[in-house]
Amino acid sequence: MIVRAKTRVQVVPVVTQASEPSPRGQKNRGNICQQAVNPFGRYKPETKYELRQPVVKPNKALAKLMEAWKKCGFDGVDPFYGLSAYDVRERAEKPYIKALELIRNLRYSARDVEQFSIALVQFQKEREFSEKAGIFLSALINNGSDSDYRVHTSHLDKKPSCLGVLNKKNIVIEGDVDYGVGKMMLGGSIIVDGNVGFRTGFLMFGGKLVINGNTDTETGYGMTCGEIHVNGELGRYKGNPDSYMPVNGRLYHKGQLIVDGPEITDIREAVRRMLFRPEDVFEIILRDL
Repeated sequence: MIVRAKTRVQVVPVVTQASEPSPRGQKNRGNICQQAVNPFGRYKPETKYELRQPVVKPNKALAKLMEAWKKCGFDGVDPFYGLSAYDVRERAEKPYIKALELIRNLRYSARDVEQFSIALVQFQKEREFSEKAGIFLSALINNGSDSDYRVHTSHLDKKPSCLGVLNKKNIVIEGDVDYGVGKMMLGGSIIVDGNVGFRTGFLMFGGKLVINGNTDTETGYGMTCGEIHVNGELGRYKGNPDSYMPVNGRLYHKGQLIVDGPEITDIREAVRRMLFRPEDVFEIILRDL
């Protein structure tokens, strides 16, 4: 029995080599004995994972976006705990304005933004990467001339936070995201083909947010208008099963409407009612209304 176990282990590198192109008949003959010893051996090669990875095609517009990213440094405290998460000036408005100033006059397309989201993998070791990535991408999308955007996060070990902050466009996110997707969202739509962190739709002012995976706790926290659809599992606090429920707006779970609160359609009134320091967000939220 021990000898056979060793034989199984030795088969693994042979399977990896067999993933290289070869004549069809020869490839099949080489795999028959290997599958008999290890029926899952044909799934060993990592080339399948590599094929799923999006590819960056460099261009001048992308180079400009990368340059703007390098100039944009975010300094702040942990956005996940305490009142700092509710301080929209420090955690959303200031970083957003900083990113917007750097990219406002750049010309780029929705395809360039998609390519940029792929290229972000090289910056993951930066301090505040998650929040910077989410807010920078949000600024790029809102500042862009296109209406529909697609971003990738499945290749990232650190997932973006606050992706879709102040959103007014239509976004598809392929992969998971962290805290606060759709934070202070004004309109448009966001579809996430993955799981999300806590406070999905945090302080949401309008639009439609669709999560095709699972959410963490406090879904819809502080939202005043719009709708959230969760097609996976809906996160809750232990000991408080209703903690995820928003007071205003609509929340759907697997197609079923579970919260149908009154909506505050006047954003000025929503800002005054839901924020500790409403004057902090007037500069961005109200200037284009």
